[in-house]
Amino acid sequence: MAPSIYTAKVTLTYPLYAADFDPYDNKRLVVGGGGGEGRSGIGNKITILESTTTEISTLMELELSRDEDSVTSLAVANSEPDAHSMQIFAGVNSSTESKKVGINEHFRRFRVTHKGRKGKAQWEVDPPLSLFSPTGDDKDVYQRITRLSPIRRVESAHGPSKRLGAIATGFSPVGEILLLSPARPDFVRGRISLGKLEAADIDIIRTGSQEFEVVYCTDRGVNLCATSTQLTAKKRDKPIVPRPLYERLSVVPGKGRPTFRALRFLTPSLILLLSNLPGRSGAELLVLRADDQDMGQIVLQKRLHSSMKAGACLDVAILEEGGKGETDGDKQFVIAVAGQDISLEILTLDHSVKAGLGRFRTFSIIRNVHPHQMTKICFSQLVPPTDPPPSKPSDAGPKTLKLASVSMGNTVVVHTLPLWPIRRKSKPPRYVLTRPGRSRTAQTIISILLLVVVACAAPPGSPEPAMEPYIVDADRDGSAQQVIQHLKSLLHRDDGEASPKMIVVREGETTEVRADVHTDEEDVKGAKRWEELEEHQREGWRRKLAEAGQWAAGEGEAILKGVFFAELGGAIGDAVGG
Repeated sequence: MAPSIYTAKVTLTYPLYAADFDPYDNKRLVVGGGGGEGRSGIGNKITILESTTTEISTLMELELSRDEDSVTSLAVANSEPDAHSMQIFAGVNSSTESKKVGINEHFRRFRVTHKGRKGKAQWEVDPPLSLFSPTGDDKDVYQRITRLSPIRRVESAHGPSKRLGAIATGFSPVGEILLLSPARPDFVRGRISLGKLEAADIDIIRTGSQEFEVVYCTDRGVNLCATSTQLTAKKRDKPIVPRPLYERLSVVPGKGRPTFRALRFLTPSLILLLSNLPGRSGAELLVLRADDQDMGQIVLQKRLHSSMKAGACLDVAILEEGGKGETDGDKQFVIAVAGQDISLEILTLDHSVKAGLGRFRTFSIIRNVHPHQMTKICFSQLVPPTDPPPSKPSDAGPKTLKLASVSMGNTVVVHTLPLWPIRRKSKPPRYVLTRPGRSRTAQTIISILLLVVVACAAPPGSPEPAMEPYIVDADRDGSAQQVIQHLKSLLHRDDGEASPKMIVVREGETTEVRADVHTDEEDVKGAKRWEELEEHQREGWRRKLAEAGQWAAGEGEAILKGVFFAELGGAIGDAVGG
């Protein structure tokens, strides 16, 4: 079962559309939004919040003009480790009157400084910029996306961390992506024309000292551009022609094509895609491999939980090894998807230098996160340990990862996820959300935390039947509730045989569930029926099963009667590991 996830929530005075964590301080979260132009009583604001595991408080707030639009996107462009200064880029449209005369200074820059966490803040507003190409019909165009490449917190052969920014249009007759330097955002490094299409999402990854790759998706396609040459050129507004990487051609009969909603780089050659199936029939995650070949290839696919009819937002946190020269070591990707059903699904995906890419594992599904639709989610950035490693294991200290989400209903929620260290000899510990998976055969055995054995007796006197294993993978179809239904089917199935039938269901760290049928009573040795458990044991199992989504109090406990419960020890894992 997933460990405890701490939740903090606050309600502000305006609808929220944008959020980003301070890369040097995972307690500081910047959010923005507002009521737009001319809406009486609802201001346009940027707020800097501070969060703990249980509370969110306002550190400082800047109220923007009500004669202009609300904040539609933002990113923390620069901050200092002492947490006393910060630079914020944001998309805020000019007033309607300004746009009528062809002026829309949509790119805004804010600097904030303060003395100590409780000191008085000083806001500085830099001159706004108009960067998008005029189209002749710009009244509805806005800065839909503001994205910066992540700060590399692990020492790299590429030297000190440098960043690249990108902004993209929304509601434009001619879609456009602009590449910017955070140090000189008025200097446009490159311009990608999308024609009648628009970017659904953008991500950036650093691949060299001054080299980056930019990937973006439209509704149907994914495109990539390596920007090393463009970034070193001193020409303004250099046109960039991207390389088509993948196009969604499949059509669902009677419904249409799936569409891409969001994406994130996992590595320079692996891209995670959030795709919505047509007719609001579900959402899925895809991993696209982008090698040097002409087109990319889907190498991994995961259907999200069944109540998520469409995905709205995506973000990824990369937990990598610390220490000098280890930027290309093992990684764990923590993935969060916000759905139209106001739920968050959190997953992990491991990438090993030796074994390559693992498989998706659902960590938790959190429902009813907000009262209204989520508009943005974002992870904080983990500061990995550095050389030399701690002298004592206890010196490593606990680590956490934060996941923030904001909604149109003025609410901010921050979930704090506990991370666990993997001790490594003569190296700093590596932190992960879930224990990295091994091979599928070993994982089936080692990661088993629970053993649920359901036994039902048939009339004695018949020969022992030969039964094939019955396997249910809730991690594949995303629905733990279906596991209960499958178990019911097996329990009430009439094989025409008279020997005792025992159905063994194994559940791992994630929602992966495997069930097979046995007739040997040795398989239930040491386990106890539900009726035989102590009350505190039953209470623990109620909580665990409910958290896993496999049982609810409303179903009653009759379904649990006759079920054997037993926890496996570490001997099996030790045997396989040896």
